[in-house]
Amino acid sequence: MNPQSLESVYFTTFLPNKIALSISYTKFLFNPFSPMKKLAILPIAALAGLLFLQANPKPEADTLAALHPEMPALPADVKAIVQQKCYGCHNPKSKNEKGKAKLDWDALEAAKKSKALATMGKIKETLDEGSMPPARFLESNPDKKLTADEVATLMQWTTGKKK
Repeated sequence: MNPQSLESVYFTTFLPNKIALSISYTKFLFNPFSPMKKLAILPIAALAGLLFLQANPKPEADTLAALHPEMPALPADVKAIVQQKCYGCHNPKSKNEKGKAKLDWDALEAAKKSKALATMGKIKETLDEGSMPPARFLESNPDKKLTADEVATLMQWTTGKKK
């Protein structure tokens, strides 16, 4: 074989393969659906999604007051008992840090339904135990002791029977 025929064989045989190879390589580089491109796009898409969620937060419409605007979060008789017997220690401005941390009546009225129901369950347990108000507190404030009627009213409210 002479070198000229080899050269022509080379071009006729290998040139199309080289072109196909370069085209497929070029296709791989610019194919947005290749596995590597998908992996590169994933963090960018996740970041864009997080930024979108931060810019458009879900409205907190499931608070007790928003779910039942016709019904106050605390019925009037329950609110009167709470104001008279409980609110002194369980409010955001209280000096009693322990009482404020365990229950904040203002936060309960603004809480989401699920959190409010969980808190009402804890209030019911506390009423069942009879541990509120504490005995040491009642020694100096006997007028803050809950009567049987007040306990019954609060129990009905915590179980959902009082509206």
